[in-house]
Amino acid sequence: MIENTKENHLKESKMMEIKKPNSCILLITLRCNLRCKVCYLWANKEDPSQYPSIDEWKRFLDSIDSFAEKPFTIIFGGGEPLLDKEKLLNLMSYASQKGFRISLATSGYYMDEATVKQLCGAGLHYCAFSLYSLSDKKQSYLRGVKGSVKRVKNAVKYFSRYGPHVEIAIDTVLMEPNRRHILKLTEWVKNNKAVSHIMFQVVMQPFHTKPDEKWYFDGRYKFLWPKEPGKMTAVIDSLIDIKILEEEEGGGKINNSVAQFRIFKDYFTSPNKFIKKEVCPTYNNGNFGVAPDGAVTLCPYIKPIGNIKKQSLDEIWFSDESRRRREEIRHCVRNCHHIVNCWYEEE
Repeated sequence: MIENTKENHLKESKMMEIKKPNSCILLITLRCNLRCKVCYLWANKEDPSQYPSIDEWKRFLDSIDSFAEKPFTIIFGGGEPLLDKEKLLNLMSYASQKGFRISLATSGYYMDEATVKQLCGAGLHYCAFSLYSLSDKKQSYLRGVKGSVKRVKNAVKYFSRYGPHVEIAIDTVLMEPNRRHILKLTEWVKNNKAVSHIMFQVVMQPFHTKPDEKWYFDGRYKFLWPKEPGKMTAVIDSLIDIKILEEEEGGGKINNSVAQFRIFKDYFTSPNKFIKKEVCPTYNNGNFGVAPDGAVTLCPYIKPIGNIKKQSLDEIWFSDESRRRREEIRHCVRNCHHIVNCWYEEE
């Protein structure tokens, strides 16, 4: 009976042209040592008793290997994944042995020399550091702890020494407090041979706070929003000029497209403008997420489609719950600004 149900969903997925998964983000913890102004995940209270065991994680990685599209990318994230370094290195090594492309998203705060060596030995391919400014004062203010700029710079040097094959990226956020710092950060990336890319996102309502479409009027968060949108769009115009020049020279380090930068300008000018012209990319982009408790999601704002503690990836991907969640996404009318950032696809 189970096989018949699975076979029906396989037929249905082909009719709907549902892609097999090709990438995922594994959130091994939501804990974080930072107190970022743009994220309140540090206030999250996790229940470790709900975590999958290492064996359950590895069985799920086995099911990815036997089912998903290749090449397959696994992004280890959080919270701060290095707060659970032993688990991270264990799973990273296991996934690397299966031929997966391994990425890490981190603040870099715990990235000392020994840790960089361990990560390189575990098969890391790509490491993205979140950095908002090269100014210690500004970075410390936005991250809620001191010293993270120096730690990121040191980590970049360690990677160039022990893992020159590892691609290093900087992820940053365009917001009022760092508006004057963005172009200097971009220039530093351009001139640093050890850094491969820089990726820009626009500030959104801080993570793990109660949803509010007009959050930028809220006294707790409005300092993040540009006081004069025209000054922010001028910065974005400068980034567009740099991007165009990079393309003319046949290379470049800015990952964003010119089209996405133009969407950023629209967003800062009219944040309530409805973004989606087509179906949300999470409906069928081949990506999924796994929460620290093992829940598998297509979108963090809707119910999970399964749990790795109970099901393999192929069982989850073609389940009734997966079909229902895809329909929910297909008919979603929420003006979700994630589509401007990490879920952006040119339409």
